[in-house]
Amino acid sequence: VTQIDAHNSSYTVTAPASLRDDIDQLIFVRKTYLGGSLSVLSQTGNPYPSGDTYHLYAARRQGNGTKDGAIVVINNHDSQPKGLWVDSSPGGYSNLANTTLVNAFDSTETTLVQTDGRVYVSAPSRGYAVWVKQSDYVQYVKPSSGTRTGFKTTGSTPDVLPEDSIEGVELNVYPNPFRDAVTMDIQLEKAGMLKIKLFDALGQLQEVLVDRDLISGSHKFSWDVSNFSRGVYYYSMQYNNKIITDKLIKLD
Repeated sequence: VTQIDAHNSSYTVTAPASLRDDIDQLIFVRKTYLGGSLSVLSQTGNPYPSGDTYHLYAARRQGNGTKDGAIVVINNHDSQPKGLWVDSSPGGYSNLANTTLVNAFDSTETTLVQTDGRVYVSAPSRGYAVWVKQSDYVQYVKPSSGTRTGFKTTGSTPDVLPEDSIEGVELNVYPNPFRDAVTMDIQLEKAGMLKIKLFDALGQLQEVLVDRDLISGSHKFSWDVSNFSRGVYYYSMQYNNKIITDKLIKLD
């Protein structure tokens, strides 16, 4: 799909065919491994070679209570893969010394954290990598092709996919962007358990908006969000073990 700049139609960009798969993988990695705070390793702890910090960003992200987080690496060099030696375990983070890390997108790529906590992490040109503990690694399974309902489920655990609807649910969220309040009008085809959660841009839970069984029919929920800081937020709506996520923007 080709996108046109709203202010200058001569500026266009075409998303690559692989974009959807890339987004699916990133959502999987975020949900599987990441949560909590972040420390930028390419800015502290004497990264080496220091000149490559011009092109390379590396950060340690805390885990989610089940997994031990990851080191995220982003490389903006046009043609060369880049890597840095960084301190893998800054203050407040678990010690990764003598641990093998694997690339969450290609488990054949490994790197060993040295006894002193230093580790070499890299990413391809104009690309990224997420390095996780080998013992934490979970293989990503690409969603099946064809028409998708928006979700795949394993047992009672819903797995988020980047879809914008749930079969049997009509949802209207307004206003968006918002200032003082957000309202959701929801039409349910049948009864079920509905959970709606609000997260900040870092994926940290801000508030559980709804968590209840609902009968079929129309429902309206409104929330006072005037005390929220300006920025980007995300809500997740889970209905009978199926989930959608979407963005909300808070104005001043």
